[in-house]
Amino acid sequence: MRDERSTGSRLQVGVSTGSHWLIFSVALVGIGALAVGALVVGAGDGGAVDADAEDDDGIEVTADCEDETNVVVYENQYDDPVDVTLTWTTDQTAMSVQSDVSTQLHTESSVEATAAGMDETSKQSLTTGVPANESVTLAGLPDDSYELSVSADAVDAEVNQSELTLECGTDADAETQIVATTEDEHLEYGK
Repeated sequence: MRDERSTGSRLQVGVSTGSHWLIFSVALVGIGALAVGALVVGAGDGGAVDADAEDDDGIEVTADCEDETNVVVYENQYDDPVDVTLTWTTDQTAMSVQSDVSTQLHTESSVEATAAGMDETSKQSLTTGVPANESVTLAGLPDDSYELSVSADAVDAEVNQSELTLECGTDADAETQIVATTEDEHLEYGK
């Protein structure tokens, strides 16, 4: 009988070890399937993120100096129109805009009493409509530091920079004219 018990024990141990091996194998296969599934899902999410990133490239603003004239380009990479606004503080209020896109030039003046007398500050803003997937070029802005902001009805628009400094040697004078156009031939400035 002792032999039967020991044989029975060996059989139990063998069956027990076999059950653990079977459970361990099933667990490994399950973990492997989950890992493969996670990789497939992860790869799918990466593709979706890339597609969304292309739609959200925003407004690219670049500045250059051509023939001693400041040239600013707004490139709208959205499928919807946006408005780009430049704001700056200046002493000059007499400016005009020639444009083939929607523009609005706004001047706001404030007077502050100081110990030395009255201090008058003029803040100007130029809002330019940029059509969907188009570029608009501004030529003739005077040298200054500008703040940039964008707005749109259909998208949460972003701009690649919030400040812009122009240093081309173009001073503001009584005849300052800004030309805004979607055409590549943007330097018909002053005509």
